[in-house]
Amino acid sequence: MELNLTFKHFKKGEEKLARDFKKFAEEKLKKLEDHLPSHAKKSARLEAVLDESGKKTPGFKFRFEVKLKMPGKSLISSFNANSAEQAISKAERKLVQQLNKYKTQHHVIK
Repeated sequence: MELNLTFKHFKKGEEKLARDFKKFAEEKLKKLEDHLPSHAKKSARLEAVLDESGKKTPGFKFRFEVKLKMPGKSLISSFNANSAEQAISKAERKLVQQLNKYKTQHHVIK
């Protein structure tokens, strides 16, 4: 599975913080591979964006959006939160639920 992680609106001087978030997000998102249908494990692409701006969603500082592209299907999950870790965890959890639903609907055996 290919993983592309992007950060938006992080300020200069927050490189260490961004690296920590990247490591946390990669650890969480790599676990998604265990939930992928077998036919999609090699060709799946995961694009994730962590946005620190909070302008689009007042009251929340971080927005994490994940797009999982598999052959014939794309799944999208996003979550807004006050902490990056919470946004990443909740979006990942929502994507796992979507993957399980996809596998159930399509009778895909792991």
